[in-house]
Amino acid sequence: ITATGELQKRHSQNINYDYKAVTVGLRGVYLPAGSDIVVSGGINRSLKKWTDIAALFVDRRFDLSWEYILSLKNPKLSYFGFTPSLDYTFTDKKSSIAFYEIKSHDVFLGVSNAF
Repeated sequence: ITATGELQKRHSQNINYDYKAVTVGLRGVYLPAGSDIVVSGGINRSLKKWTDIAALFVDRRFDLSWEYILSLKNPKLSYFGFTPSLDYTFTDKKSSIAFYEIKSHDVFLGVSNAF
């Protein structure tokens, strides 16, 4: 298990990109006994606070989000040196401005190659 943390302070002339943020998370890897599959996953909690009010809104933007990640990979399954992976991410973002709220289910199919 790994704990992660990130602090951001973005400064821009464009108020849509001028914000402060903090993200904390946990990540882990599980290797089921008797299986070649590697299961990894994580959870992140993020807070973002914008410095000023954007032109089309009456409130300053503040976002609070959760992100859940699950990844499956079998390093012994290979085709010409490429190993497939399957990733799933769920994002639930609440915002002080409803326009920016999201609930997102994303599935990614990828390949990797160790050089």
